[in-house]
Amino acid sequence: MNKLWLIIKREYTTRVFKKSFILLTLLVPLGIVAFGIIIGFIMSRNTVQDIKVAISDPQMMFSDSTEIKGSGIQYVHTTKTFAELKPEMEAGNYSAVLEITLPENMQQREFRLKINTDERLDINTSETIKRTISQLYRNYKIKQLNLNSTEINNLNVDIDLDRQSVFKQDKKQSNASNVVGAILGGIMGVLMYIFVLGQGMMVMRSVMEEKMTRIVEVILSSVKPIQLMMGKIIGVGAVGLTQLIIWIIFMPLAAIVTSLMFGKNVFKSNMSGVNVDQAMQQAGEMGFENIIMELGQINWWFIIPVFLLFFIFGYFLYASLCAAIGSAVGDDQAEGQQLLLPITLLIVMGLYIAMAAIRAPYSNLAVISSFIPFFAPMVMPTRLAFDPPLWQTLTSLAIMAVSSYFFALVAAKIYRTGILMYGKKASFKEIAKWVFYK
Repeated sequence: MNKLWLIIKREYTTRVFKKSFILLTLLVPLGIVAFGIIIGFIMSRNTVQDIKVAISDPQMMFSDSTEIKGSGIQYVHTTKTFAELKPEMEAGNYSAVLEITLPENMQQREFRLKINTDERLDINTSETIKRTISQLYRNYKIKQLNLNSTEINNLNVDIDLDRQSVFKQDKKQSNASNVVGAILGGIMGVLMYIFVLGQGMMVMRSVMEEKMTRIVEVILSSVKPIQLMMGKIIGVGAVGLTQLIIWIIFMPLAAIVTSLMFGKNVFKSNMSGVNVDQAMQQAGEMGFENIIMELGQINWWFIIPVFLLFFIFGYFLYASLCAAIGSAVGDDQAEGQQLLLPITLLIVMGLYIAMAAIRAPYSNLAVISSFIPFFAPMVMPTRLAFDPPLWQTLTSLAIMAVSSYFFALVAAKIYRTGILMYGKKASFKEIAKWVFYK
């Protein structure tokens, strides 16, 4: 046990006290916040072309206003035909002329209009023009059918559901609870994905470096291979956990500093323009007080310990596999990356299933994936905020505990033989034989 602790201490201290680790740990929060500001700034900019469009409407289908408001595009309404506007286009007064046609009847929904221009219109500009003209056609139909636009808009109804328990003593669940649960589930799923993938790859690279430099031969003269592998996995995991805790603590401070540097309030962003996720849009409409209220109703005393357990089991499972790969490959690092690809695909697939579980946490896909050890570390933590049945959580934890122990034993047997093999590429058949060596 003392030797295991020495290995853990060595792996931890040699990484944490590096200048690169300190700089990366301090700069990443600033970089993430600055990146968010830059992306938000880019997405909030008007990306349509700066053009002036003449709307040719000889039939006076639309109003006789001289200008129709559009997003980033200047529209001029006129009764002149395209033939009459062509000289003005040649003089540079207009970039394009859009010819309006009367609908055949009030039931017509599809229109194909001619726009005369030598400019190549990008997708954003074309879509903006189509939305503007579509709204004009809608207003025209409302006017011709003698309808009241206010009354038509009042036909749209927004529904919110408050779940009331009937036979079970359970707290009611509103749409706000679903939104908060979706956000928390997404955060937990992404954190699991980043940590497990990043630290697993670090374990593999560390094993490969020691094997290629032959330092491992000296180390194994004093400790058992299983102790060396587990010490490396625990030490590297502790490094990643330290970094994660520092980021969580300093992220708000980094947001404040970056706000002062860029002169932009990062706590007040318009997520609807970015369209990242519907839950984030709804959270913006809920208000700060409702979010705090919903957060207070979440059973944190259960979620946090269970999340940490999935965190630990998932990391041990994937880190053990990465350590086995690092010990089995030779001096070719590209070979290690190729063998790591199936593990990476499993982790990415688990993340996508977790994102699907946010929208349907009780679906068959989410429930079944919660019992598959390769997907459970990402999927089950995502579902915790939605109060899944206790038996599902406990069963998933039990499966993860057994699976992480099993894969750690398998990886230790591969590590024991592969770490001392040089100059030869091990086949899958040979690796399978290593598992059964005594």
